[in-house]
Amino acid sequence: MGKFCIEITSLRREFDYDGRRPQIEYTKSWTEDSNRRDFTINAIYIDFHGTIFDPHSGYDDLLKRKVRFIGDPNKRIIEDNLRILRFIRFSIRYGKKFEENDFFACVKNKKKLKSVSLERRYDELKKIVILKNFVFFLKQLNKHFFNEIFETKVFINNFEKLDEVENSMKMISSIRRFKFFFQKNLKEINFLKVFNNKDQKRINCKIDIKNYSSIALKKMIFLYGKTALVDQIIMDYTNCKIDSHEIENIANFIKNCKIPKFPIDGNDIKSFGFKEGSEVGKILNYLKNIWIKENFLSTKEDLIQKVKKLPSCLRR
Repeated sequence: MGKFCIEITSLRREFDYDGRRPQIEYTKSWTEDSNRRDFTINAIYIDFHGTIFDPHSGYDDLLKRKVRFIGDPNKRIIEDNLRILRFIRFSIRYGKKFEENDFFACVKNKKKLKSVSLERRYDELKKIVILKNFVFFLKQLNKHFFNEIFETKVFINNFEKLDEVENSMKMISSIRRFKFFFQKNLKEINFLKVFNNKDQKRINCKIDIKNYSSIALKKMIFLYGKTALVDQIIMDYTNCKIDSHEIENIANFIKNCKIPKFPIDGNDIKSFGFKEGSEVGKILNYLKNIWIKENFLSTKEDLIQKVKKLPSCLRR
């Protein structure tokens, strides 16, 4: 409806929880349905006649900016372990602070996060790290939860400055923030599996951007994309490796840099009788390396001549 997403569902009750998937039965009771929900602010109802049902005083909690579990927080968490991350997300978005009893229940049950798949954790975390007030909750999260969430130590020094820079540039990015957290131990992080190939490449891009020539920067843009280099200059500025003048110059170069399109593709390679599949990919990578080394000046004909000189044993 307009800019809002509205979901309409049947009333139901849940039982036989396994930490994620319960058995369900449909009901006509608002109270029974509300008892299966996570937070008081998520158990406010309205029927087709406009009558509001608020069995757990969720509206009052909204006004007071309180995020509280319904009933016993430990039971709610056991029903679905992901609720620990949902509590964190809703508290940062709507609350002024973590409600003490609910927070302690999350800390007590934090080991259960390991039973939550990396993908489900990531779906919550990518929303959490870009929240406006995330930086104010960061130290608590790092102290109590990050080891269980990420299964590794994360780097948070200077994150306040990163937050400030991103906000001033209006370029807040969850991927960049994850990259910032992982910058000290990228090779050891199992959590990277949740990212697609494009985002993994972006996170793994690590270059000494300050000492690169314009030609070298152009090559990096072709290999990793402009976004990855913007990540790097923002992180370098945050970590005091470049100053404001340098970040402006490099950012302008990246913005205005135009990389020509690689002039040859897999179909061109196959037309010379080479085997479809990994061999074509290897040949394309070989030609790309040549094209980059020659500063993007090689034409399609130049590269075709290189293809013709490849060993005949690679052909069909």
